[in-house]
Amino acid sequence: KNASATPYISLVVSGTGNTSSEAAIAFSANATTGIDPYDSPALAWNGVLQVSTVSMGTSYAINALPLLTQNDAIPVKILSGTTTQYTSNAMHLENIAGGACLNLHDNYTNTDYDLRQGPIVLTVNDTETVARFVLNITIDPTLSVSGNSVNPTCSTPANG
Repeated sequence: KNASATPYISLVVSGTGNTSSEAAIAFSANATTGIDPYDSPALAWNGVLQVSTVSMGTSYAINALPLLTQNDAIPVKILSGTTTQYTSNAMHLENIAGGACLNLHDNYTNTDYDLRQGPIVLTVNDTETVARFVLNITIDPTLSVSGNSVNPTCSTPANG
């Protein structure tokens, strides 16, 4: 792993055929939470499928945020031209520092998905226009992620 590389993850949403969309979240010491030169706003929606992260009212294909040193909650919007099932997968998890849990929360179903446990299946409605999901990144120094180990235990202790 290149220590100077900017840590990032990608959320990939795939449907039938070649329907696919990707949004990246990068963590850089030079980035801010608002729009800056490291961000790339999402293109206009193509009417088929789009995943983006949302910050301060803007949808991003690439959202660069400050270094990952504390918990963060990043709104995620998935737009679909039809009500259908999609598979969502988090890629490049090896780039994220040890002890970071990555949970995708569905505001509609109140379900949490541990993105380190592999692909998830979501039904997205064609009427959705807001950020239905939240990517919750929780920093826990007792967890570690190293090498190709991308499955730390990210559950909250029952008494915690």
